[in-house]
Amino acid sequence: MDKSRKAIRNNGLRDLLFFGTILVLVYIAKLIYGREKLTRDCAGLTKLTEGVNMSSLIDRWMEKLGTDSKSRAEGEKLLLEKLRENYRDELILAKKLAMEAERLPYAHLTDDAMVLVKEKHEFADFIAKLVSEIGGTVDQSEADGYTAVSSGQFTQILKIETDLGERLIEQLNIAEDCGATEVAKKLIWLKENHDRHQEAIERLIMKINAAL
Repeated sequence: MDKSRKAIRNNGLRDLLFFGTILVLVYIAKLIYGREKLTRDCAGLTKLTEGVNMSSLIDRWMEKLGTDSKSRAEGEKLLLEKLRENYRDELILAKKLAMEAERLPYAHLTDDAMVLVKEKHEFADFIAKLVSEIGGTVDQSEADGYTAVSSGQFTQILKIETDLGERLIEQLNIAEDCGATEVAKKLIWLKENHDRHQEAIERLIMKINAAL
């Protein structure tokens, strides 16, 4: 019985030693392969950069980074200018819309138009916050000094609304080009709401025509 146990123990030790040796050889092979690969990669990098003026290359990289920063700054400046115009025109459109709403023949039509007026002011506030996020300010004096005159034509209101929506597409492209991704996302929201207003004004025009 003791001899059998001893034989089993010896066999186990032999097997353990065998597998341990295999693992050590695999590990050494990995180390050798990794070192050879590293050597080849370094040799390839050295060969690749032969004849290259690294100082000149770095200068070009720095120049490109400077150009990109300048382009971004110019894009943000242009975007600020466009958004300020939108802010002013949202408030002016709100005044025009309110003036036309007062002359509508039925109260429910006036109420529909005044909901849009209220939202126009909300859009203007939204744009003012965007301008502030980019680092600018808005001037309300021009819109405050504007006096709306009724033309009796909601088609003019629709034309201005459509124009504002189209301008937002241009501003969205400018924001994306200069890397202002968060501003771009907010402009998408604003564009979607302008589309909704355009549809609401078109419905209002149909209601007005049906009431005449």
